[in-house]
Amino acid sequence: MEAANGLLRECQEEPFQWHMSIQPSDYPDRTLALTEEEHGEIEYLLSLSSARYLEFERQATLLRRVTQPLMDVLALFQQRRPKSRVFRHLFMKYLLAQVLTTNTLYWEWSSSIFSIIRGKVA
Repeated sequence: MEAANGLLRECQEEPFQWHMSIQPSDYPDRTLALTEEEHGEIEYLLSLSSARYLEFERQATLLRRVTQPLMDVLALFQQRRPKSRVFRHLFMKYLLAQVLTTNTLYWEWSSSIFSIIRGKVA
């Protein structure tokens, strides 16, 4: 019993240190504007049907600067909500369509845009 009380005291003395699992600094190239090549590659990726998922994955890999942060956020989301039915290609297509619509990467999006997106995706 004394060991449990000691552990409880230790836990109470140490404040909980929460930190975000994903940091913007994890992605060194956060250039906001898309290159013409990236724009074209996103358009091509968006044109792919769900049946062409292997081509989708290949294309997403080519767009790593744009897609990796999205894939990491989705992986974190699915880790926290394992019963979620958010499909990777639909999630990516929706967000990449928003990238093309706003003509800027998500690093520059306002909190209101993220709120709208979160409501539609989650």
